[in-house]
Amino acid sequence: MCNVGDAIACREVGAAYAAGSKGLKRSQSKAVAFYKLACNRGDQEGCSLLDKLGESTTSVRSGGIEGLEKACQSGDGSACAKAAAAYEEGSGTNKDGDKAKALRQKACELGVAESCRK
Repeated sequence: MCNVGDAIACREVGAAYAAGSKGLKRSQSKAVAFYKLACNRGDQEGCSLLDKLGESTTSVRSGGIEGLEKACQSGDGSACAKAAAAYEEGSGTNKDGDKAKALRQKACELGVAESCRK
Protein backbone atom coordinates (compact mmCIF):
# COMPACT_ATOMS: atom_id res chain seq x y z
CA MET A 1 0.00 0.00 0.00
CA CYS A 2 3.03 2.27 0.31
CA ASN A 3 3.06 2.58 -3.49
CA VAL A 4 -0.40 4.20 -3.37
CA GLY A 5 0.51 6.79 -0.77
CA ASP A 6 -0.19 5.02 2.53
CA ALA A 7 2.34 6.55 4.97
CA ILE A 8 1.83 3.90 7.65
CA ALA A 9 2.40 1.13 5.11
CA CYS A 10 5.68 2.83 4.11
CA ARG A 11 6.75 2.93 7.76
CA GLU A 12 5.89 -0.74 8.20
CA VAL A 13 7.93 -1.72 5.13
CA GLY A 14 10.81 0.34 6.52
CA ALA A 15 10.53 -1.45 9.85
CA ALA A 16 10.56 -4.82 8.09
CA TYR A 17 13.76 -3.86 6.27
CA ALA A 18 15.28 -2.54 9.50
CA ALA A 19 14.55 -5.80 11.31
CA GLY A 20 15.01 -8.18 8.42
CA SER A 21 11.52 -9.54 8.93
CA LYS A 22 8.46 -10.41 6.82
CA GLY A 23 10.66 -12.14 4.26
CA LEU A 24 12.78 -9.06 3.58
CA LYS A 25 16.56 -9.03 3.89
CA ARG A 26 17.85 -6.57 6.51
CA SER A 27 18.86 -3.29 4.85
CA GLN A 28 19.32 0.00 6.67
CA SER A 29 19.44 1.97 3.41
CA LYS A 30 16.07 0.55 2.31
CA ALA A 31 14.66 1.12 5.81
CA VAL A 32 15.75 4.76 5.62
CA ALA A 33 14.20 5.15 2.15
CA PHE A 34 10.83 3.84 3.32
CA TYR A 35 10.93 5.85 6.56
CA LYS A 36 11.60 8.96 4.47
CA LEU A 37 8.54 8.18 2.33
CA ALA A 38 6.46 7.75 5.48
CA CYS A 39 7.81 10.96 6.99
CA ASN A 40 7.22 12.93 3.78
CA ARG A 41 3.65 11.69 3.79
CA GLY A 42 3.05 13.02 7.29
CA ASP A 43 3.74 9.97 9.46
CA GLN A 44 5.42 11.38 12.59
CA GLU A 45 6.47 7.93 13.76
CA GLY A 46 8.28 7.43 10.46
CA CYS A 47 10.10 10.72 11.13
CA SER A 48 10.98 9.59 14.65
CA LEU A 49 12.36 6.30 13.33
CA LEU A 50 14.54 8.27 10.90
CA ASP A 51 15.81 10.30 13.86
CA LYS A 52 16.69 7.08 15.68
CA LEU A 53 18.71 5.92 12.68
CA GLY A 54 20.64 9.18 12.81
CA GLU A 55 19.05 10.65 9.69
CA SER A 56 18.34 14.36 9.69
CA THR A 57 14.66 15.05 9.28
CA THR A 58 14.81 18.84 9.23
CA SER A 59 14.72 18.88 5.43
CA VAL A 60 12.85 15.59 5.11
CA ARG A 61 9.69 16.42 6.98
CA SER A 62 6.95 17.92 4.90
CA GLY A 63 7.29 21.66 5.16
CA GLY A 64 10.80 21.58 6.67
CA ILE A 65 10.82 23.72 9.81
CA GLU A 66 7.03 23.91 9.72
CA GLY A 67 6.85 20.13 9.87
CA LEU A 68 9.14 20.07 12.88
CA GLU A 69 7.06 22.70 14.65
CA LYS A 70 3.85 20.77 13.89
CA ALA A 71 5.40 17.59 15.30
CA CYS A 72 6.55 19.59 18.33
CA GLN A 73 3.03 20.88 18.90
CA SER A 74 1.86 17.26 18.75
CA GLY A 75 4.15 16.37 21.65
CA ASP A 76 7.32 15.19 19.87
CA GLY A 77 10.10 16.52 22.11
CA SER A 78 12.81 15.51 19.65
CA ALA A 79 11.13 17.61 16.96
CA CYS A 80 11.02 20.56 19.37
CA ALA A 81 14.75 20.24 20.00
CA LYS A 82 15.53 19.96 16.27
CA ALA A 83 13.36 23.00 15.48
CA ALA A 84 15.12 24.95 18.25
CA ALA A 85 18.49 24.05 16.77
CA ALA A 86 17.31 25.11 13.31
CA TYR A 87 16.26 28.52 14.66
CA GLU A 88 19.51 28.89 16.62
CA GLU A 89 21.63 28.09 13.55
CA GLY A 90 19.43 29.62 10.88
CA SER A 91 19.29 26.21 9.19
CA GLY A 92 16.33 26.08 6.81
CA THR A 93 14.88 29.20 8.41
CA ASN A 94 15.88 32.62 9.69
CA LYS A 95 17.73 32.80 12.99
CA ASP A 96 15.35 33.53 15.84
CA GLY A 97 16.71 33.28 19.38
CA ASP A 98 13.33 33.81 21.02
CA LYS A 99 11.68 31.00 19.06
CA ALA A 100 14.67 28.75 19.72
CA LYS A 101 14.42 29.40 23.46
CA ALA A 102 10.67 28.69 23.53
CA LEU A 103 11.13 25.46 21.55
CA ARG A 104 13.98 24.33 23.83
CA GLN A 105 11.75 24.95 26.84
CA LYS A 106 8.97 22.84 25.30
CA ALA A 107 11.48 20.09 24.43
CA CYS A 108 12.64 20.13 28.05
CA GLU A 109 9.05 19.89 29.29
CA LEU A 110 8.55 16.93 26.95
CA GLY A 111 11.50 15.10 28.48
CA VAL A 112 14.45 15.95 26.22
CA ALA A 113 16.97 16.39 29.03
CA GLU A 114 19.65 17.93 26.80
CA SER A 115 17.30 20.83 26.07
CA CYS A 116 16.96 21.57 29.77
CA ARG A 117 20.68 22.30 30.04
CA LYS A 118 20.79 24.93 27.29
